[in-house]
Amino acid sequence: MSCLKYKLINTNRAQTQGNKSSKASTGQASTSSTQHSSYTAYITQSLMRRLGRSLTPELIARIGVRWHNAVNKGVIAALIRADMIVVDMAGDDALYDKLRSYNPKGEADVVKRFARSAVNAERQHRENMAKIVRSLFAKTYEKELNYVKESVFGVKDGDPIMTKEHPVILKLLATKGDVRQSLLQFSFQSTLLLYDDFVHVARAGNGKRLVLFEAADSAALGETAASGDQTEDIQQVFMDLLSNLFHFKAGSMAYSLEPDRGVPLYLKHGSDNTVLNEFFFYVLSKAVNWQSMLTLTVSSMEDVQALAEATYVSRPTSRSGPELPTIPYISKTFVAYFEAWLGHAPYYRTGDVRAKLDIRFQAALGELNRIKDDDFQKYVARKLKAWYKKFPPAARVDASDTEEEGEGGGEGGEGSADQAVNDEPAIPLSEGEEEQ
Repeated sequence: MSCLKYKLINTNRAQTQGNKSSKASTGQASTSSTQHSSYTAYITQSLMRRLGRSLTPELIARIGVRWHNAVNKGVIAALIRADMIVVDMAGDDALYDKLRSYNPKGEADVVKRFARSAVNAERQHRENMAKIVRSLFAKTYEKELNYVKESVFGVKDGDPIMTKEHPVILKLLATKGDVRQSLLQFSFQSTLLLYDDFVHVARAGNGKRLVLFEAADSAALGETAASGDQTEDIQQVFMDLLSNLFHFKAGSMAYSLEPDRGVPLYLKHGSDNTVLNEFFFYVLSKAVNWQSMLTLTVSSMEDVQALAEATYVSRPTSRSGPELPTIPYISKTFVAYFEAWLGHAPYYRTGDVRAKLDIRFQAALGELNRIKDDDFQKYVARKLKAWYKKFPPAARVDASDTEEEGEGGGEGGEGSADQAVNDEPAIPLSEGEEEQ
């Protein structure tokens, strides 16, 4: 049984609590060689892994960024409660409340442990998104990604969507420091200093080298993201492109990556914008194999159809947390979560304030909320099925408990392009999706 099918069955059982206990195929004990200090530690980690797989996608769909923060402990507790009642207590919510009353601090302790373990998942999501964004600016050979580069950004043969010679990139790498002052400061230093290195040092100011994307060793190497805190116009121009990569449309009359066009890289409210382009669905095809996201994995077109239609059931108010409404698996909040990480790509530290993660999340969600919910879900379902029609999902063996990073996306296949996607009319973010 695929992870997605299990999740759908588990969700349906939660809707009718009281059914017979289900066997949690994704809750089996880990077979990894990880050493544990005690039996209790082993069981606790196994439980955290199970809860991570079961709850993370739903928490993202309901909350978005900061889904594991203490401010959301009520929602986390409510979902932990629902999962444990179905999986461990045969649907007996009274039993859960009885156990909870025996040890009032026990549930709070589980919530804290879950939140701590969830930090690793969020970090991996950020790192994986940054890798994908960086790949747009490099030569690539993956069939799916090269299709995205051509269909969304108008770039063929896997070439970078922007090269280092692009005027915006050149100007971006010259945004910090007073070059004339730096020239005076360094003019008496060794003549062995390479000109290119000197220019970067002078431009960065304070001995920092400007780069488009920071890496793990950037701090040690004295590198910093050229996007900075977006106080300069050129920084904002570049970040407007990055943070809206899901809405870019090749052939737009309002914006372009081609410098000869003399138009902006991207216009946030341009009439040519797409609600969600193929780059989002490429990212989604990868994300379903990221840490704690495996319950969304698809291995057949039947799974794709189920994912497109799936919703998380409502949860009644309880002693654990607030009432939670029914919400689609691929909700607007879910999409905005991944969109917020686009603008974080230049910065390596997850908590880097320059990335303005919360602001970007709220902006992305605000734009998506201009579209009627039903129209948005129909749109997502149609484009999701179109993506997997072109790149069929690969059959998948049962996922392990190690939650290692995967490649995702299936093995692909030439197939026939879905014309409803390739020829999709531009849909402004401020309007709804028209049924075709």
